[in-house]
Order: sequence, then structure tokens, then C-alpha cells
Amino acid sequence: MVMQPNARPVPCASSPVSRAAQAANNSDDLTRLDDQAGGINYRFMVIAEVAPGLLPRVIQLVAKRGMAPTMFYATQKQTSAGLDCHLSMEVVGLEPVTAEMIGESIRQIPGIFEVTMTVGKADLGPCPG
Repeated sequence: MVMQPNARPVPCASSPVSRAAQAANNSDDLTRLDDQAGGINYRFMVIAEVAPGLLPRVIQLVAKRGMAPTMFYATQKQTSAGLDCHLSMEVVGLEPVTAEMIGESIRQIPGIFEVTMTVGKADLGPCPG
């Protein structure tokens, strides 16, 4: 995973609220990021098997909260194991606990191999290609 300036990875834990989300709730750093950049940006990077219903299932987790991703990018990549779908979705304005719950919900979608969430100020840079 390539880290962008002012971003840090936050693991999606198996508990409803991980230690990372609890720390983010109490973090002065995220408050400063929110004040400086007009919002905290969450980037969800997903690797999954290629399936027709994958994209709407991922977007639905943000849409049902009355929001829309500020960026969504999907591509298929050939790997030694077969064809994988690589997704990158950015959302600004989520509460840390809500972002953690979205990450956990993405992980529960059938066919998902890996979910990584990066937290930083708005505009984490170009999406991975």
C-alpha cells in the first residue's frame, strides 16, 4: 500500500468498534485535519473477485447513509490466482465510527479478499491505478 502525505492506515478490526476507531474519535489530529481541510477523507481500498453485484453493494453502504463517494474507481487486474477487482472509494464527512462500520460491512460482502481504510485530510491524492 502506498501512503499519501498526511494519511495513515487504519485497520478494520473484527469488533464493531476497533481500537483504531476509538482512538480516532478522541484524536486531536483528526479534529485539526477536519478544521484545515474542510473534512476528513476516508479511502477504502478493496480487492475482491469479479462479480456483477459487487459495485452497487459497496456504494450502497455509503448511499444508505445519505452520502455519495467523492471518488470511486474500479478496475480488473489479472493475478496469478485469476481476475481480481480492485476498488478505491473516497468519502468525506463520515464519523470515525461510521467509517469503521462501513469498512467492516464491506468485508462481509461475499467475494471480498481485502479491505484497507486510509484516513487523512481531504484529497489523499490520485487513486491507485
